[in-house]
Formats: sequence, C-alpha cells, structure tokens
Amino acid sequence: TPLLPMWFHLLGARIGSRVYMATPHLTEPDLVAIGDDACINDDVTVQGHLFEDRIMKMGTITIGRRCTVGTRAVVLYTTNMADGSYLAPMSLMMKGEEFERGERFGGIPAKPILFPTHRMRPQGSTSSVLMPYTPLTSHAVSVQ
Repeated sequence: TPLLPMWFHLLGARIGSRVYMATPHLTEPDLVAIGDDACINDDVTVQGHLFEDRIMKMGTITIGRRCTVGTRAVVLYTTNMADGSYLAPMSLMMKGEEFERGERFGGIPAKPILFPTHRMRPQGSTSSVLMPYTPLTSHAVSVQ
C-alpha cells in the first residue's frame, strides 16, 4: 500500500521517493535504507538481526535506487544492494553480502543469475560454437 513507506519512515527507515513496498516485514526499520524507485515485492522479509550462539547480532541494510527484491525473498543484516541490482523471488541474501550495480542474483543462498548458453561463430570459422554462461552485469558481453 502507499501508506507502508510512510509508516516505516515514521519508525526510522530511510525510504526514497516512488518506492513500491508490498510487505510489512521490516523487523528493524531504523536499520534500513531504501533508495528512490526501488521495488520491495510481496512478503519480502528485510531482517536486520539474527541470533547466533545466543547473541543477537544486528546490522544495517541498504537497498539502492531502482533495486528490485522479488516476492518472498529474504534480505539479512549487514547487506548492500547497489543501484539497479536485483534479487529474484524466493531467494536469500546472506548477511554481509554486497551486490554490485546492475547485478542479478537468485537462489538460496543467492548466486549470480546467468545468461542462457548462446551460439557464436569464432572469427574465420564457418561453424558455430556453444559459449559458456556469462554473468549478467553491466559489463556483460551482449548476446548476438
């Protein structure tokens, strides 16, 4: 709802403009910063704490501008999603992880999402060869 970002802002979260937020699961709003135009989908858990060996550990969570966190994903404490990064639905961003600008991650724990295999012709050859997966980043080679 449009009221969730305002409510969490009142509780101490730093939330940018035009943020789509479809989850009430921010356990420590005062430890969360969300950039402009971010999308936090249904049932996402943004959890700023964990109990480890009977000790409660807490840390900040930064979700940058134009980031997307997929439905039912979990983002743990001391994490940083740089601008334009993406966490796929039902994925887990482990504590201490950082996603670079424009990177796409998915799975439990989250790993880079890859391009599908594609065919290319080496220079001077008449046959095509299968090329290996390439991580999808802002520096990735374009598919021909």
